[in-house]
Amino acid sequence: MDEFDFYNKHYITVDGKNRITDGWSDGPHPEKDVTGAICINEKGGYQFRLHDGGEENPALWTMDGIPLYKWDGGAVQQRSEEEIEAERAATEKAQATEQAKVYAVKARQAAMEEAQAMLLTVQLDTLAVDDATALRWKALYPEWSAESVAYRSGMKRQRLDRLYRCRQDHTSQAGWAPELAPALWEEISESHAGTGDDPIPYNGNMALESGRYYSQDGVTYRCTRDTEIQVYNALRDLVGLYVEAARDGQRT
Repeated sequence: MDEFDFYNKHYITVDGKNRITDGWSDGPHPEKDVTGAICINEKGGYQFRLHDGGEENPALWTMDGIPLYKWDGGAVQQRSEEEIEAERAATEKAQATEQAKVYAVKARQAAMEEAQAMLLTVQLDTLAVDDATALRWKALYPEWSAESVAYRSGMKRQRLDRLYRCRQDHTSQAGWAPELAPALWEEISESHAGTGDDPIPYNGNMALESGRYYSQDGVTYRCTRDTEIQVYNALRDLVGLYVEAARDGQRT
C-alpha cells in the first residue's frame, strides 16, 4: 500500500470572496469538522495541507494575513501578485479610514470633556456657596496655575490638596502660589469651634480673635487680643503680643 493511501479526502474552506481560508487532508486531521467545507479530492494519494509551509506545502497566507489561494472554476488557483497587492492596498486604506474615525471620536470626546470642564469652572466661580459646601466640592475646582491666569476675588482653586479663595484680583505668576501669597489667597479650612478642645488650625493667613484658641505645629495658643487684621507670623512669634501658650488648666 502506498504510504499516502490513508489520506482519503482533501478539503478546503472558502470565504465570501472565494478565497481559500483553510486546506487539509482528513487522514492526519480526522477530527476536523467538514461542515461547509469543499471536498476537492476523494481519491487520496497525497497529503494536502496548504498552510503548513515549505515548498511542497506552501503557506496559506502572506505574512500580513492575505489569502494566497482561491477557488476558481472548480479548482484551487494561486492568486496573482496583482490581486494580492490590490487587496493589501484596500485593506490598508480601510484600516487608515477606521483609525481616522477612532482618532476623530477621541478628539471629539476630549473636546467635549474640556468644554464641560470649562463650563463647570465658570459655573463654580459664579456660585455663592459656604465654605463647608466648597470643601465638599473641592475635587471639582481646578488646580491653581502659574501660567498668567487672571484670577478674580472670590474664585476658589486647589493647590497641594488644599482649597484656597482668591482675596484680590490679580494675574498669576511663578512664586505667587496660594500657600506663598497670603495677601492674594486664603485657605478654606474645616470649621472649628475655637475652643481648647477644638482649636482653629492656624495657617499663617488669618485674623485672630481674642479668647479663641488656635493650634500650630502641635501647640495650642489662646488669643489674648484681637489682631483686627490678618497676620502671617508663626504663632510662637506672636506670644506676648497677641497670644499665649495655652496651659492644660486654661483650655476650655
